[in-house]
Amino acid sequence: MDRKLVLWLGVALLVLGAALLTQGVLSPRSPQGTPEASASASASEEGNAASSAKAQAPAPVPAPGRGEGVRLSREAFLDPIWQARQYIQQHYYKPEAVDDRKLQQEAIRGLVRGLDDPFSYYKTLEEFQRFEEQLEGEEYEGIGAYIGQRDGWIVIIAPIKGGPAERAGVRPGDIVLEIDGESTQGFSVDDAARRLRGPKGTPVTIKVRHLDGSVEEITIVRETIKAPLVEYELLRPGIGYVRLNAFGSASGREVRRALDALQREAGGQLEGLVLDLRGNGGGFLSAANAVAGLFLDRGMTVLVERSRAGERVHTSRGNALPNWPIVVLVDEGTASASEIVAGAIRDNNLGVLVGRRTFGKGVVQTTFPLPDGSRLFVTTSEWLTPSKRPIQDVGLVPDFVVESWFPAFMAIRRELRGLEALLPDFAEAGHAALQRLNDRLNQIETYAGQDEYAKALEALDAFESALKRDPAELLREAGAAPDDPESLLVGELLKRLARSVQEELPELRERLQRNDLAVALEWLEGMRGRTCPCDLPPPPTPEPEPEPERVGVGVGSERP
Repeated sequence: MDRKLVLWLGVALLVLGAALLTQGVLSPRSPQGTPEASASASASEEGNAASSAKAQAPAPVPAPGRGEGVRLSREAFLDPIWQARQYIQQHYYKPEAVDDRKLQQEAIRGLVRGLDDPFSYYKTLEEFQRFEEQLEGEEYEGIGAYIGQRDGWIVIIAPIKGGPAERAGVRPGDIVLEIDGESTQGFSVDDAARRLRGPKGTPVTIKVRHLDGSVEEITIVRETIKAPLVEYELLRPGIGYVRLNAFGSASGREVRRALDALQREAGGQLEGLVLDLRGNGGGFLSAANAVAGLFLDRGMTVLVERSRAGERVHTSRGNALPNWPIVVLVDEGTASASEIVAGAIRDNNLGVLVGRRTFGKGVVQTTFPLPDGSRLFVTTSEWLTPSKRPIQDVGLVPDFVVESWFPAFMAIRRELRGLEALLPDFAEAGHAALQRLNDRLNQIETYAGQDEYAKALEALDAFESALKRDPAELLREAGAAPDDPESLLVGELLKRLARSVQEELPELRERLQRNDLAVALEWLEGMRGRTCPCDLPPPPTPEPEPEPERVGVGVGSERP
């Protein structure tokens, strides 16, 4: 190595050492605060009257009464729209690009946007068919995530387990700031879904703000998504597990099949059930009624629906299954129909909720068919749990709150990324050593994301062992020579990284040990031999949950 490079490294070592002592550079501060919207202006040439047609101004509309919207006759409503279409047909400079069907569809989308309701939207016939396929677990092409709207921004309700979005690092609660460089502020769920979908093999880049405030740009390669509607297994003798991923027309039937299969596998001795609704963004109200009806006795209330017509109580038609104690697993991605089922089970004293506060989507959309086969989704009512607790904007707080392992995991990942950003490009051995640590960290994420917590803890042990090794050994294994100046610089940084990360490891270990399934199984073991409805034991150590900031939350049961 030439003398100039040695001199540069020496200076760099002194500068970085000072920075480490005074700034804490291994824990860089992530961008925080409210994201700024990218403004766009459109100009119109009003002065060039020679080549433009002038429309007669419409007659003024009487001001509406207090608390009323403007009401127009059919002619007054439709005539301006038809006139606008005529101007486009006659004057748009590319007549071959004018498609009446597309103009009609976009006009209806604009009509729905005028409601300022993130839950109401329009789907063409093709979009509606794909929507139904997704709810039934059929194949489609996209990133694999439920999306919604919150405070004017697109939010990830939940990525589909094992899908491309989850593998790329997208998590529940992420705010999508941009899609392919375009700000999502003001986007409807439908706007975002149409941009995120696309042929398999094509990339889409999203900028997200995670729950911890950090901002990250993530490129996702679209894939064919095939999410099974229902998954099930016997966790322990007598304790079954059913995961429901969406609420489509077949959900009640498929859950019943899973329960029958678990009964046979348990030799007819099933004593408890884990119903996993984490990441389930909802679906059809009728499907929620069907699934809840599998667990609720005849006449039990599923939900209370409030609309213009007043209150309607939805009740169970009765179940043919034993009333096993049930644990419902919930999280930030549990929304809509999932919250209906979770609330019905808990309020009827059939089980408890374990996990984290649910999303809080408590309004119902009715689907109205249009003559061309397209569909209009309009918010028509609000629903309450059987005990008349509202869900909209507040969600359900679990009986047993279990903190997610992911924030603690991300704190460690940021430490590694901070060091990665400090290293110069030519520090090849340093980058290679960090990559090996990252590979072990990725194993933890993979196993924990699959609920394989024992394997995740083993991977954590291996990661911690690697951190405790002599940095010189790590660098030599990565190809650095013992007397290379790079080893002096990077070795010192690795030591500081190890000390910093060691402080984060106990929290991650604790959260991996006290996971959703572990808490669920512990409660069910204590309920063996009992049936419900019953007096459910209170949580042994209730954990207060902070009030959520969820004003204007909007969720669609879209999967792009």
